[in-house]
Amino acid sequence: TFTENSRNQRKQQIAEEMVETADDESKMEAAKLAEQFLSEDLPEETFSSPKAGNGMWASQIRILSPIKQETLEIIKFEQNEAAFSICVCQFNNSPVPGLTYIVVGTSRDLSLAPRQCSGGFLYTYR
Repeated sequence: TFTENSRNQRKQQIAEEMVETADDESKMEAAKLAEQFLSEDLPEETFSSPKAGNGMWASQIRILSPIKQETLEIIKFEQNEAAFSICVCQFNNSPVPGLTYIVVGTSRDLSLAPRQCSGGFLYTYR
């Protein structure tokens, strides 16, 4: 899937292509349709999210408070960075004993067949 930023860029590109591919007589009508296309926001719950194709990923994590039952933070990763693992841990050499961290493992430019990627990352959140 696409990140929100990549989705907006793709939508802009499609609108520009609508105008560019129209013949001279239809340019004004195509420009109006492109403007309408850009202003229209279709709910993903009803129409699904746009499919980005093989090797395109969009990931985010939501950190929740189980006690307060609320979202503490939403962290969105860059386009083509996929989150695959997450754990909660404590480090022995932490400056504050007992402090809990979240470690997230991601992969960059992942392809499932054949399985390959351009890199991987570990992000640590406090």
